Amino acid sequence: MKIEVCDFYECTSILQWSGYNKVEGLQVWADFIDGVVSLMKKKPYEGQQSLAKSLELLERDKLSVEYDYLYPLARLYHAYSLFCLHRYEPSFNDYQEYERFTENVLGKEVDDHRIRYNKLLC
Repeated sequence: MKIEVCDFYECTSILQWSGYNKVEGLQVWADFIDGVVSLMKKKPYEGQQSLAKSLELLERDKLSVEYDYLYPLARLYHAYSLFCLHRYEPSFNDYQEYERFTENVLGKEVDDHRIRYNKLLC
């Protein structure tokens, strides 16, 4: 997928071409990408709804291959969507969950000034 280089529009066209609704396991990717593209289009409510669906699917199937890769990204973008909707407490909690997951489960240190800034504003 083109997610590593943040090419979400290309991901959207690939998913539409593949008929993601007919392939098991691609719905979580489609919801995630729809959510991010909605945020890029300045539609935070639609983005939050799609990202929430993606997180729900991911949390239901924690043993899936994409869980460790997609869960922190979905949590991070979901936090940003809540931040855009002025829902600061849930946004702060999502940022905290992102940091906890990244540090404890993936073993990576989170040192991103954008996350610190948004958490401070929350």
